[in-house]
Amino acid sequence: MDDSLTTTMTTTSVPLPSQFGLSARMEAPSIAKLGDTIELTVHVTWTSAPHAWLLLPQTSPESQQLVQVAMSMEQQRTIHEGVETPEIQIQYRMYAKDTGNAVVPALTYDIPLQTGGAMHVIIVPTHIRIDKPFSWIKASGCGLLFLVILALLVFWKKRKKSVNLRAVKGKKIHKDLCDRLDVLAGRVQAAEPRAWMLDLEILCKDARAKSGALTTLQNEAFVKLDEAFAQARYGGGPRDSWETREWLRVARQALNLNRDEEENDG
Repeated sequence: MDDSLTTTMTTTSVPLPSQFGLSARMEAPSIAKLGDTIELTVHVTWTSAPHAWLLLPQTSPESQQLVQVAMSMEQQRTIHEGVETPEIQIQYRMYAKDTGNAVVPALTYDIPLQTGGAMHVIIVPTHIRIDKPFSWIKASGCGLLFLVILALLVFWKKRKKSVNLRAVKGKKIHKDLCDRLDVLAGRVQAAEPRAWMLDLEILCKDARAKSGALTTLQNEAFVKLDEAFAQARYGGGPRDSWETREWLRVARQALNLNRDEEENDG
């Protein structure tokens, strides 16, 4: 941003800054954070001078959002391609005490002249946007919360999938047991009782291996069935279809597959 220079003439003999190639500019950041210390640098240069310049600040760069904490001034000389350029640098250290669009007001400097009077150098205002500092603690907390929610979501989806798979598997096992028990129920009239009981034992072993916790009634029913299976393995067990139908009823109770059905005695 170009800075303007004006000259207020205290007497008619005060020369113009342009006569000495006098120029000035401010170097400042455009954005800062609340609580930062901001560096403002004023550069005053000229091409010729009748005597050494003395730069006297008349105003401060303070504003509602900025507080001046330090100031320093130094003279420098640089040579570029054999051309010497003198310069005065004024360094301001400003504390950003509030957020918003801070306006560094116009800065005025007096340059006293040996012939009397003074030239007045004015640098136009500049703007600095002051934002709230980034909170790593808040960001970390939000990130952690996001990860927890994401983990819970993944866990919930996996659990739901697992529950659904178990439900499907359970239904398949239940249907398989029902089908196998229906086959045995269809053979109860014509099958040889001992052979039928041994087939029922195989079905019950498979069912118990695939089942979870059993109720008290189921355990009691399995105890009765285990005794009947042991007798059948050694030549005992039911002797007619009436007894096998009774063991079919006990098996339904043990497997929790009870159903109302009409049984014929014939």
